[in-house]
Amino acid sequence: MTTAPQGTAARRQSTSTTVGRGNLYGIAVMQIATLLFVSNDMLSKLASAALPVGELTFVRGLGTMLALAIILLYTGQYRHFAQALHYTVLLRSLLEAAAALSFLTALSHIPLGNVTAILLSISLTTTAGAAIFFGEVVGIRRWSAILVGFIGVLVIVRPGFEGFNSFSLYAVLAMLLAATRDLLTRSIPEGTSLWVVTSTTLFFVTVAGGVMGIQETWVAISMPHLSYLMLSALCLVFGHFFLVIAMRNGDVAVVSSFRYSSILIALAYGYFIWGDIPDFLTQIGIGLVLASGLYTIYRERLRAREAKS
Repeated sequence: MTTAPQGTAARRQSTSTTVGRGNLYGIAVMQIATLLFVSNDMLSKLASAALPVGELTFVRGLGTMLALAIILLYTGQYRHFAQALHYTVLLRSLLEAAAALSFLTALSHIPLGNVTAILLSISLTTTAGAAIFFGEVVGIRRWSAILVGFIGVLVIVRPGFEGFNSFSLYAVLAMLLAATRDLLTRSIPEGTSLWVVTSTTLFFVTVAGGVMGIQETWVAISMPHLSYLMLSALCLVFGHFFLVIAMRNGDVAVVSSFRYSSILIALAYGYFIWGDIPDFLTQIGIGLVLASGLYTIYRERLRAREAKS
């Protein structure tokens, strides 16, 4: 689950402006970032078979903290760590911690592809939230796309029906918390270090895991599961690193749209590792979420071109 600051410098770029090395480079790097993020989820799910969520989150978090400490020292970004005390950074980190625990709880009980598909609707929820709370203009076509996406989520979750898994609601909660996080990210002061925001966020997630772990019975971690967690931590940290690079090269709207490849990676992992094959209704739900998200991106591209001309 990505915790990258989606609403700082990257969002403030014009969606009609191509920057850096261009779209092809940005798309290629985005695929690396997406693979790393979904691999993090896959490794966390493997570890969750033997570890409670709090312990898993805390131990994985220690790995991310070590890696980020090295990065902050190497890049000199530690000099800007006072920025972490801004209330928007702190509140965003609290939201991400709650979202991460909800996400990992869902991930330990339902297929990776289902959780990933539900999380893809974050962008739709953010669009709706921007219209409701920030007064952004959202036309009937984009509202229709949002509605279709939410119908897709309901088809995947299917509350009240035979295929319903109550842990799907944790994935929905994670999606709502992450969307709120992204809306709040818009208020982070411009110029705030991306690495400081990421480090603060992952620190809060680690602490939240430790607090949750107080109520759990911790178990001895085998070497294979410890390996999963350390590899997961590296995937998470370097996923952020490549995401930042991707968002600084090419047209933001174009590059961002290629996050949707995550569902294909998640379904592949689910099939080859756990033998998960989405049933017919779940496939329809995933298709609706994908179609609505891609259509929303298409409409954004048209609006950007109209504004430019």
